[in-house]
Amino acid sequence: MYRFYSKTNGGAGCSFPGRVIEPGGPPPGLPDLFNEWRKSMFHPRILILLFLLIAGFTVNAQTVTISVKKATLPEVFREIKKQTGYDFVYTSEVLKSGHRVSINASKKSLAEVLDQCFKGQPFSYKIVAKTIIITGKNDPLITQGPNSEAQELVHGHVYDERNQPLAGATLRIIDGRVSAVSDERGNYVIMEIPANARLTVSYVGYKSDTVDIAGRNEVNFTLKLAATEMKEVVVSTGYQTLSKERATGSFAKPDMQIFNDRAGSTDVLTRLDGLVPGLTVLTGTGSMASINRGSQPVQQVLIRGTSSVSITSQPLYVVNGVQVPDLTNINTNDIADITVLKDASAAAIWGARATNGVIVVTTKSGRRNQKVKIAYSGYLNYQGKPDFNYQPWLNSAQYIEVAKSTFNPTLYPYRSLGTSFIAPHEQLLYDQSRGLISAAQANAGLDSLSRINNTDQLRKFGYSNAYTNNHTISASGGSAGYDFYTSFSFADTHSKEVGSTNKTYQLTLNQNFNAAKILKVSLITSIGNNLASAKRPMSVLSSILPYQLFQDANGNNLNMDYVQGLSPETRADYQARSGINLGYNPLNEINSGFTKTNAINANVTGTFTLNIWKGLSFVGTYGYQRSPATTESYDDISEYSMRKQLLSFTVAPTVGSTPVYYLPNTGGKYQDTHTDTRNWTVRNQLVYSTTLRSGQDRMNVQIGQEAQDVLVTNRTNSVLGYDLNLQTYPLLDYARLSNGVFGTVSSGRSVYTEAPFTSIETESRFKSYFGLFNYTLNNRYALDASIRKDQSNLFGSSKSGQKKPAYSIGGKWLMGQEAFIKQLTWLNDLGLRATYGVTGNSPYIGAAALQDILFADDINANTGAGYSIANPANIGLSWESTHTVNIGVDFAILNNRISGSIDVYNKHTTDLLGNQPVNPLVGITSTTGNIGSLTNKGIEVSLRAIALNFTDFKWSVGATFAYNRNKVDSYADLLPFQLTDTYRIQSPTGAPLPGYGLNPLFAYRFAGLDNLGDPQIKLADGKIVKTYGAASAKDLVYMGSQIPKFNGGISNSFEYKGFTLSTNLIYNLGAVMRRDVNQFYTGRLTNGGFYSNITTAFLDRWQKPGDEAVTNIPSYVADPFTDFTRRYTAYYTMADINVVSASYIKLRDVTLAYNLPAKTIQSLKISSARIYLQTGNFMIWKANKYNIDPEYQDFRSGGRGLPPYKHNFAIGINASF
Repeated sequence: MYRFYSKTNGGAGCSFPGRVIEPGGPPPGLPDLFNEWRKSMFHPRILILLFLLIAGFTVNAQTVTISVKKATLPEVFREIKKQTGYDFVYTSEVLKSGHRVSINASKKSLAEVLDQCFKGQPFSYKIVAKTIIITGKNDPLITQGPNSEAQELVHGHVYDERNQPLAGATLRIIDGRVSAVSDERGNYVIMEIPANARLTVSYVGYKSDTVDIAGRNEVNFTLKLAATEMKEVVVSTGYQTLSKERATGSFAKPDMQIFNDRAGSTDVLTRLDGLVPGLTVLTGTGSMASINRGSQPVQQVLIRGTSSVSITSQPLYVVNGVQVPDLTNINTNDIADITVLKDASAAAIWGARATNGVIVVTTKSGRRNQKVKIAYSGYLNYQGKPDFNYQPWLNSAQYIEVAKSTFNPTLYPYRSLGTSFIAPHEQLLYDQSRGLISAAQANAGLDSLSRINNTDQLRKFGYSNAYTNNHTISASGGSAGYDFYTSFSFADTHSKEVGSTNKTYQLTLNQNFNAAKILKVSLITSIGNNLASAKRPMSVLSSILPYQLFQDANGNNLNMDYVQGLSPETRADYQARSGINLGYNPLNEINSGFTKTNAINANVTGTFTLNIWKGLSFVGTYGYQRSPATTESYDDISEYSMRKQLLSFTVAPTVGSTPVYYLPNTGGKYQDTHTDTRNWTVRNQLVYSTTLRSGQDRMNVQIGQEAQDVLVTNRTNSVLGYDLNLQTYPLLDYARLSNGVFGTVSSGRSVYTEAPFTSIETESRFKSYFGLFNYTLNNRYALDASIRKDQSNLFGSSKSGQKKPAYSIGGKWLMGQEAFIKQLTWLNDLGLRATYGVTGNSPYIGAAALQDILFADDINANTGAGYSIANPANIGLSWESTHTVNIGVDFAILNNRISGSIDVYNKHTTDLLGNQPVNPLVGITSTTGNIGSLTNKGIEVSLRAIALNFTDFKWSVGATFAYNRNKVDSYADLLPFQLTDTYRIQSPTGAPLPGYGLNPLFAYRFAGLDNLGDPQIKLADGKIVKTYGAASAKDLVYMGSQIPKFNGGISNSFEYKGFTLSTNLIYNLGAVMRRDVNQFYTGRLTNGGFYSNITTAFLDRWQKPGDEAVTNIPSYVADPFTDFTRRYTAYYTMADINVVSASYIKLRDVTLAYNLPAKTIQSLKISSARIYLQTGNFMIWKANKYNIDPEYQDFRSGGRGLPPYKHNFAIGINASF
């Protein structure tokens, strides 16, 4: 290896590790100071004095006094360097052939001492400036270049993105013959290189890099993985780090360049879309697509399909070796690596929580022997406002015509609508029917409404422009025994909700240091703070009445008293009796309340590695996480919802009576919620690693113990009549309020059930023992095995629940190392893998209680205070077990230009959790049990290729493909309600049916309309029916799964000089969904209140006999009773003809990036800079003909969601200093 013995200096300039070579000139930004210094220093007397001092120093520096006997050359070099300041540069290979020396010199010149030192040695030396370069006869690492326009030397190191040295990297001068090779520490030296030369570095499997020397002495390289690389990839399980080449399990890693560039989302899981084969990012707006964590929705993903019926199918998340609830608190700029564990061999070490796969995140660290490096990464991502043209609502003219045609004052007399929503157009029609206005006046008013288009005001007052600012500044560096990485990030997110803010601050400090010769310590710390606030804007849906404006022509906010569902007469009566203003002006209410959230997330993970003896070490990993959060909300009594609540607890029999308020009529409702999550992990491991048979075999054995505890607490205080200024509130008679107040203004009896204080606490504990074994024979045959036993309060206390182990075994044949494979020049690598193992999925908290868990109901309007059984004792409950077989092949061909992997798997899950009926006499109707099994089978393919590779142009391609088939093999008898047609159609997940997959979509077999425009269906026996209740579950037809069978992505990267254009397609194929259809068939058009617009499909409904030949949309029947007794419109809305393919292909993002050239970087005094532009969310192809984007569709119900934006546009910059 290279040895650089050098003196440590501070200041700017090019440097060896630990040595600084001053470039000369004034420090930037101080020209005046430098000019004054230059004038004073250039005085003749000063110059003479400096000359004498420097001359004397030089003479002294070049004399050496040394006396050693049989000393090693490095010992001599260190002593000479100490006295003279000269550096020694050499390779470890050169010194291997040298012999010890004995020198006795007193005040001898440097040249004389060096001559004695090198006398009889098989190498020579050369002095270049203040550097002594030692070269042998066949040393390929120190290379001499041409003498034309030569400078002293160029040196540096070559690292990969993980800060690991790349040994054997080739460096060469463009348009020259000189080249060099980096040593095992990544260092290289080239002598007498032209000052204006261009230096390029290449390494198998990595992207080449070329820079201008531009007079620099030190040039360092950090190479990025090429699209075709497979061998050098390192995978992390959270317990150990393995070379991807010899790992037997199914691991996958995303392209981190694409991941980092995806400015459209700060969510880690969303950024993985299309980058990992077998990982499905769920689309649609239903309950499958996201779950709520605090105030933010979290994207849901599946790894190799759904493996459970009743509990989560979300993967396990691990950050720096410690399990975390989710990845929402991680700054994406701090992530160095992501590994997805998919089969049992990869994930079984996580035991009873690994069935759904594991996503392992490793954050960035510093680099040893590197001066401090500052980096900045930031972007602005603009999304704008929703796309209001996406949903096919009626315009105002169409809506008014429909309103007139469906208006029926006989069925819905005005006097019956005192507490009902009456829209402005209805008020005109009723006033005409009651004789209050003429037909001409009514038509004039309706014509005026039909000419209004409120889209502009809807966009202006209903939504804000959504955008995100994200900035991260980081620093990293290190010495021989210490390295660090620290960052500070700020994210400012503005959602489409008017008046909302969301700011996140995060500070990270990761440190690695050698506490002693045998002790290494890693300390990872981070703290984040999220500050979110919201006002009280009106809730605006796109189905709003199309003519309703929010401001008049003069800019005055409009009153909309009708919106709250009281007729003018009823509202006037209520106001007169109660003394409460019931007017409503939505734009005036935005400042009537607020919600503020202050959430902190602190994380500390420490890892201690103690080398005990010859390959035996102790590794301790200790993690502690704390996430306290406070949410404060206030709703003033001026807010309409608070006034309406007060009205319902006001007693005033007549207009002349004095109102009695049972709730405060001043102040407001104040709520304070405190949540806290505390998570600690303790893991102790003994690790033994060794090589056998002269390095031909490698063995690693680990045994360990782990304990984890997660405690979640939630406490809420709620008071009415709170005065924000005085911070006071009155005491309420909760006992009387909970029993009900009779004779209130708006109802006969009003009951207040909200408790002033609630407290919820949950705790889960795990205690585990595990073992790992890895063995590689002849560097060609690899064997991995693991076993783990978990004990937890999440599963029953019986032996079957607490003693059941998770385990795995896997093997890999590295065929590429076989002699007969090496003869095939086109085949560069080939490996065959096979694994088998058992993993688990833990029950939810409380499902396996040792004793009955009771729920205390302190406020109950009907029964009073009491207790109920929340969860019955269930000591026999066990975790779900998944048996996985995986067979895979890894390959690389055509000089590694095409590489990839193929995996085939079979996952069989037993002991599925689900509800099973019990004797109702015991006090409950059902309990949780292990009652079924299911299977996931699939194929996954990952390909990487370099299509074209020229000097200035390169085209690389990456592709992922996954197929998954899910089927329920067995399940306990379904409960009676699960056997009905309505449950099977409307349940979010559907009843688990043997022979079908999970999340199935069933539909009625449509048989057309009859001559009344009523929908008909065909039963299993062939009978045609149309009345409600005529069908059963067996009459339904299976349409497919709501989860795609095929998914993946295709990425292309085009590089030309400093420009890079990358495109990333994602695709989801094979799922089905319901399309949005007309839902208005009976009753009043305004049954939906303020949001009563309907789709244009209503215009194509059946209207007269014979229309059944040209349309399938049922007729409108004004009377709901007739509609219910004569027909069942769900036979159309939930029919097979309205189920369509949810397959689509999207251009998820396209990025144009530019790397500033070396000359520009040098002039800016920075190390590198990259500017990029990005846009995304372009539909390339969709299988349906109804312009439905499946990402915004509720697959089960057919609801068409409003896209939050049409396309995003981002600009970003990455720079290092």
